[in-house]
Amino acid sequence: MKSKWKLLSVSLATAILLAACGTEAGNENPAEQQEEPTNAVEDTTTGAPAEETEPEEAEPADTEGQEDAGEPADGQTDELTDAVQTESDEQDYALAVLPGYSLTSEEPGRDSLMVDEDSAIFMRIETMDAAEVEMDEFLENTKEVVSASTDGQPATEVTDEAKLPKGDGIEDAVAYSAQTDSVTVTSTVFERDGQLVRLTIYDSPDEKHFENFLRMGETIQKK
Repeated sequence: MKSKWKLLSVSLATAILLAACGTEAGNENPAEQQEEPTNAVEDTTTGAPAEETEPEEAEPADTEGQEDAGEPADGQTDELTDAVQTESDEQDYALAVLPGYSLTSEEPGRDSLMVDEDSAIFMRIETMDAAEVEMDEFLENTKEVVSASTDGQPATEVTDEAKLPKGDGIEDAVAYSAQTDSVTVTSTVFERDGQLVRLTIYDSPDEKHFENFLRMGETIQKK
């Protein structure tokens, strides 16, 4: 009986020893059983790894010679985009005239730039040689013209810079204005390239056309 138990104990010990050896063998070099990961992307159609490509850099657009559509060319203002360069028949100047306005000659030394739909609204244009004009007397006469055109209302000097002409070559701009219930009269005097210019605007009380008249007047140049 003792021989049987001894034989069974030996057999059990042998089985445990073999199981332990098998476990150790299965755990040896586990890294060798795993394939190393690869960064190559496998082509699903051929099985071959696809070539890695770098993204192409976008080339900057060539903007040379293109003008910004938001910026008017040659210093021209947005209001004058559709204006037409027009020469006076009687005086030595030309200016840009907007659609809806017409330039006509009243008499030698005087032109009128009129609103087509209402000839009572206009800008009288006078030009002369600056060297032949005594400025103080001319400005006094300008105030008298404004006052006489508004039933004797006193002419006051315009101090708002936005209502004075600006532009290359425009110098010594002065303006006077007066108003009644039916009309606003503003007369502006300035010098450009030796030419003295007087613009007298006869407008509605709300000065609906003043801005356009001023912008066109700023474009007056000797022929």
